[in-house]
Amino acid sequence: MAAFFARRNGFTRVDLGRCYMLTDNAVQELVRHSGATLRHLSLNSVDDSLTQNGLLALAGQMFEQCVGGKEPRLAEQTLGCVGLEVLDVSWVRSTTDNVLETVVSQCKRLASISVYGCGSVSAFAPVRPGLKYVGRECDTL
Repeated sequence: MAAFFARRNGFTRVDLGRCYMLTDNAVQELVRHSGATLRHLSLNSVDDSLTQNGLLALAGQMFEQCVGGKEPRLAEQTLGCVGLEVLDVSWVRSTTDNVLETVVSQCKRLASISVYGCGSVSAFAPVRPGLKYVGRECDTL
């Protein structure tokens, strides 16, 4: 994945929706490559393999897998996706209020987050002026 990104300029729009085998490492490489330029990102339905660590990469927190079944450890802190405006994490069940709090605090230009099918995103998800959630289940009750 790193070799693919190395030959290209930073992306502004990336749609990885339904890339069922997308890994945390792939998202980390995307952020390292295009974090400064990325404006729109769709991770819709990549639920099978993406963990909270992959989502935290959007905020610049890069984790590495430890051997022997130990918990992943924070290996690097980058700027993350500082210019990200639109994020779709619908049907990514590792999306939680806590993960979004970290992402929203680092991605200050975020204006829209789609969270359809994310049952762990509640009314307590972080809010700020100019930020809207689309598809949050607690908003439709």
